[in-house]
Amino acid sequence: MRVIWSDPALAELASIKEYIATDSPLTAEKFTLNLHKKIDETLQDFPKYGRKIPEMDREDFREIIHGNYRIVYHVKKEVLSILAVRNSRQIFKDKFH
Repeated sequence: MRVIWSDPALAELASIKEYIATDSPLTAEKFTLNLHKKIDETLQDFPKYGRKIPEMDREDFREIIHGNYRIVYHVKKEVLSILAVRNSRQIFKDKFH
């Protein structure tokens, strides 16, 4: 399974990195690299590893909780798209189709 990160998801990850870097640039770098690597490696082999998104009743939209963040993704036949990286306290309002 090929994993692709959408531009909005990469922008959200960059914002998270920037926020963490205000306290510790090294921690920010490690956190984002580890998150990216873990998500890519896990989902390549186990695309349905994450749970169904509680706010949506669909099998093809899933999420992984990593620390305080929700990584939202969409599973298709051969491609898995990372759609969003959100703080877990945020209400999920997006409708992906």
